[in-house]
Amino acid sequence: MDSKAQIIGQVFVFILAGLIFVLILTYGYTAITKLIDTKKTVDIIEFKTSIEQKTEAIRTSTGSVHKAIFSLPLEYTELCAVDPHMTQTHSNAFKIKHPLFYNAWHSDPALTIFTKPLLETPLNIKDIAVNGPLFDEPGFLCLPITNGRIILKLTGQGLTTKISAWENT
Repeated sequence: MDSKAQIIGQVFVFILAGLIFVLILTYGYTAITKLIDTKKTVDIIEFKTSIEQKTEAIRTSTGSVHKAIFSLPLEYTELCAVDPHMTQTHSNAFKIKHPLFYNAWHSDPALTIFTKPLLETPLNIKDIAVNGPLFDEPGFLCLPITNGRIILKLTGQGLTTKISAWENT
């Protein structure tokens, strides 16, 4: 009878060890998932704070140019800046070229910075000026985010900060 009790005891130990292993694995997965989500949230808050501070800092320095490098989580692939004073003519071009951003902007025209996928709370930076890729199409500028980074050219204009693409020369 001792051998039967010993086998039952071993089976019980294996079942208990398996259960503990599954619980530890589940806890670890949950903790890592929460950590990754928290990092994404921190990165987004850091981006928002950084772009607000940098545009405000250079705004009054007329003619000053600043190369601004911003980081976002890797899931973000595009950034679009919209001039707060975009005209109807240019908003039609915006609607055709970037319907996702247009719909988000159209729902609240006070918003000026959008990302793809959309941030939960898009940014409202009032004192910016935006020219698109062509000088005769002011009003919006959409650029790709590469490997979680985007480089913008910020130019102080006295009352506003002009946002444009950084051109390597």
